Amino acid sequence: MMTFSEIRQELINNAEEKFRDFSVKIVGTKMPMLGVRTPIVKKLAKQAEDDYLNCVPHYYEEVLVYGFTLGKAESTAKGLFDKLPRYLDFVDCWAAIDSPISGMKALKKEREESLAYIDVYLKDIREYHARFAAVALFNYLDEAHIDGVIDRYASVKEGRYYVDMAIAWGLSIAAVHFYDKVYAALKEGRFSDFVTRKAISKCRDSFRIPLERKRELKELLKIR
Repeated sequence: MMTFSEIRQELINNAEEKFRDFSVKIVGTKMPMLGVRTPIVKKLAKQAEDDYLNCVPHYYEEVLVYGFTLGKAESTAKGLFDKLPRYLDFVDCWAAIDSPISGMKALKKEREESLAYIDVYLKDIREYHARFAAVALFNYLDEAHIDGVIDRYASVKEGRYYVDMAIAWGLSIAAVHFYDKVYAALKEGRFSDFVTRKAISKCRDSFRIPLERKRELKELLKIR
C-alpha cells in the first residue's frame, strides 16, 4: 500500500508534458495538471491506503486518485454517499466525475439503495453534483428502470452545460436498446432544444444505432 506522499511522487514521476498540454484544453480543470495517463492513475489508486480520503488533493490527478480510491474503499451505498460530498467539493471539471464513477462498486452492488441517493443529487443546484447523478444513472439503463431514468432526466433543471451534456449522453446510450422510448420523449418535447439536439447528435455518431433510425432522428430536428 502507498501513502498520499508516495502516490504524489509517483504521479510527478509519470507526468508527461505533451500529454498535459493536450489534456488541459479538453478537461478544463483549474487545478494544476501533471499530465499522467488514466491507466497509471487507476493503478496508483489501487495501491492507495484508505486514509488517502483524509488528504487534500492539490493536482487534478490527485482528485482522480481520490475518486477511484473512494469507489474502491466503499462498497455500500451509505458508505459511498456519506463520503461523496467531500470528493465532489474537490471536483471542478467533467472528467473528474466521469472517470472515477465507473469504478464505484456500490453503484453496481447496491443499485436500489444508491438510486435513492442519486435522486437527491439530481436536484442539487451545484453543476457537478447534478452531473454525478446524471452519469450514475447510466447504471440503470435497463428494462426495469428505463422509464424512471427518462422521467428523472426530464425533471432535471436545465441550462447547466455539463449537466445537459450528461443527460444527452445518457439518452443516446439508452437509445441503443430503448430507441422507441427515447424517440417518443424527444418528440414530445420533454427536453430543451439544446438537450434534444445534443442527444440526437450523439445518437447519429453512435455505431450501435441503425442508419434508418439516425435518419428518423434527423427528421425530428426539422419539426422542433
